[in-house]
Amino acid sequence: MEDISTDQAALVADLQTTTQEYETIFNAVAEAIFLLDVDEEGTIRYQRFNEREEEFTGKSTEDVRGKTPVEVFGDELGGKLQANYRTCVTRQETITYEETLHASGDETVWRTTLTPIVEDGTVQRIVGTGQEITELQTSKQKLKQRLSFLENTSDVIILLDETGLVQYQNHCRDHLPGPNVFDLTGADPAVRIHPDDRQKARETFTSVVEEPGATDRNELRIEQTNGEYGWYEQRVLNLSENPVANGILISSRNISDRKQKQAKLEGIFQAARDVSFIIAEPTEDGSDAIIKEYSPGAERLFGYTRPEVVGESVGLLHRQAATERIPDIHELIRSGESWYGEVEHVRKDGSTLDAILSVHPLELEGQLCFLGVSIDISERKRRERALEQLHSSTRELMSATTIKEVATIGSETAAKVLDQPMNGIHLYDAETNALVPAAWTEETAELLAGPPPTLLVEDSLAGHVYRTGDAEYYTDLTEREGRFVTDTPFRSELVLPLSDHGVFILSSTTADAFDQVDTTLARVLATNIETALTRATQRQQLERQNDRLDKFASVLSHDIRNPLSVARGHLEMARTACEHDHQHLEAVGRAHDRIETLVDSLLTLARNVDEVDKLEPVELHKIGNICWQNIETEQATLEIECARTIRADRNRLKQLFENLYRNAVEHGGESVAVTVEELDSGFYVADTGPGIPESDRQDVFEAGYSTNDGGTGFGLGIVKRIVEAHGWEIRVTESEQGGARFEITGVENGA
Repeated sequence: MEDISTDQAALVADLQTTTQEYETIFNAVAEAIFLLDVDEEGTIRYQRFNEREEEFTGKSTEDVRGKTPVEVFGDELGGKLQANYRTCVTRQETITYEETLHASGDETVWRTTLTPIVEDGTVQRIVGTGQEITELQTSKQKLKQRLSFLENTSDVIILLDETGLVQYQNHCRDHLPGPNVFDLTGADPAVRIHPDDRQKARETFTSVVEEPGATDRNELRIEQTNGEYGWYEQRVLNLSENPVANGILISSRNISDRKQKQAKLEGIFQAARDVSFIIAEPTEDGSDAIIKEYSPGAERLFGYTRPEVVGESVGLLHRQAATERIPDIHELIRSGESWYGEVEHVRKDGSTLDAILSVHPLELEGQLCFLGVSIDISERKRRERALEQLHSSTRELMSATTIKEVATIGSETAAKVLDQPMNGIHLYDAETNALVPAAWTEETAELLAGPPPTLLVEDSLAGHVYRTGDAEYYTDLTEREGRFVTDTPFRSELVLPLSDHGVFILSSTTADAFDQVDTTLARVLATNIETALTRATQRQQLERQNDRLDKFASVLSHDIRNPLSVARGHLEMARTACEHDHQHLEAVGRAHDRIETLVDSLLTLARNVDEVDKLEPVELHKIGNICWQNIETEQATLEIECARTIRADRNRLKQLFENLYRNAVEHGGESVAVTVEELDSGFYVADTGPGIPESDRQDVFEAGYSTNDGGTGFGLGIVKRIVEAHGWEIRVTESEQGGARFEITGVENGA
């Protein structure tokens, strides 16, 4: 009995000790603890509060024991608390919630946890714990306020803890234009970083994580919700000592557009390595611009390397006149327009070049700049100037009267205009079958210590060009077999044919000395020389022919007309003395008239009828009527329905009309009717005579051809030569009345 009592006493003592420990813990913990009983009807009543709960509520255990929450705290607060307690009973599971309370007069925020005690499937009591989180909630609110601006920024803001997990991410993804970003809250952001950029991201994070306040930057690709990667520029900042942030802040800005522009720009740089362009940034006052980019093509064009010009004024590359125009160009850039113009650039060595400059506005890294592209047109300008000078020299060439004069002018033109001081013209000599030098420059003579040699047609490079008629460019004569002079001082030659006349040779003491421009200009000059040589040759032949015609005309005019005049005189004397029939004498008179007509026609042909003098405006109806009065028309009639004024040699045109009128009267009879009317490009003369058979229409213009026994056969030949001398065309057809119709076309209207 004693033993049992001893054991019971020990148990009681232990129970008392446990109870004391429980009470100590129950009242010592910082959290507020309250106990609730649940009876069989489900009524929830307070059992007791610990000291922290009594301090918070201002109510002791004695005040609340056995009472419901409504009885203790009133309908509003008590009802709210009772509803939370019933939720725990209903769910039979621990629940946690936050609530704002005014139990002791002050507004406080609590995080409450309710744990049900379940026996036999029924909740018998509830253990409640509460932790005041007013200060924590206030800190969160302050953090939320401080970070609220981040919700409206276009940057992606995330806050990492020291392990690299995302603790916060702003909601810019909800309003960003284009592809959205993923919500990374609670995750490792590396999962959305491009695999090739993850190491870079880790290195950036590591570089700041150990040092509060440290910052770093990078550029990397982040996966977006459309499955594509966008480029982002990141600024990483260690805010671990900031009580609000307490982590690693990363600000990411989408720079995909900028990256695309940069890639495009780099692509342009790569694709346009041979193009000369610069990118310059205007100064604040707009008076100058500073070079930021400079292409390899510009290096070759200007002679400066990129390090030499980046950071310098664009005036370094321009003449002063061009530099003074820069402010105007800036105004165009500000207006968003482009500018084009010809400028004069300056190379590093001080030489100048002509160029076409195009200036275009360009935004580079947020800064308004301009892109200037220069195209070297120095060669084109040189070619244009040379062509202008060649045009002037062409007039001089064409006015030359002798072959020697043409050759001399051609050689001088090559030296002065084409800047080819060593050149020469060799003309073909049939007697020696060789190309004989006709003109050469002083430089050529000095280098050769005398005139150029005669070149055999069958045994020289120039002879090969003459034989084939194909131009040849010998870039290095030392490598060419078949050259006529083996020890020539020339290294390269451009040999151009001059048709049957000879060859035109450009020489140089250096190999491959002639570029495409040189060749083109030389071909133009060679063509002009060839044409001038042809004209001079024809002129000389014509002069020789004219000399013979002049002698022939002199014979006609003097040696034939004088005896004819004597014969006419004796004929008249015979007519007077003879008392009988004059039939035979009349035949002699008609023969004399025939001879006189032939002499007049031959003199006309012999005196350059195929040359025209000054062209002037001539009214067709006036000159047509005048010419009709100059011939014997008997009873013939003329009708002119032509008000056109043309440009013609008046005297030659009179000969044309008189011969056509005379032809109509001779072949159409005394009463023939002649008509002159307009054509779209000229005029025609028609008659009512017998016409010209179609088979004879090609022959009527041949000298001596006539279907009339009394005709000379020269009249229509003279007409054709006058027409051709004017550059017109003539054809014979049938008139409406069946007679002859002469159509003259290609006539230029007069003023």
